[in-house]
Amino acid sequence: SGEFRDQFEADLVDCLPGVRILGGGAKRLGNTSMFILPEHKNLRWLTRLGRRGFAVSTGSACSAGQGNPSRVMQAMGCRFEEMGRVLRISGGGGVGGLA
Repeated sequence: SGEFRDQFEADLVDCLPGVRILGGGAKRLGNTSMFILPEHKNLRWLTRLGRRGFAVSTGSACSAGQGNPSRVMQAMGCRFEEMGRVLRISGGGGVGGLA
């Protein structure tokens, strides 16, 4: 289930004003969150969180490793300038199921 993900996202919204959760309310993997940070480029966060053992990426899974803007993120309503502030974080639980 996505209980842990949902709690993580609620805590994130509470402690980081201006963060925007992508796909909230939609069926999605129970262990993955994708959001737009209110400030600072995502590479800064990617490095810091990666060093602490988080599985972090800078966008949608289907655009990983590509230098182009993600069509998935565009379809989710992200503006081009926001794409540089998107992070996707995966946790250990909920793999394989939609919640």
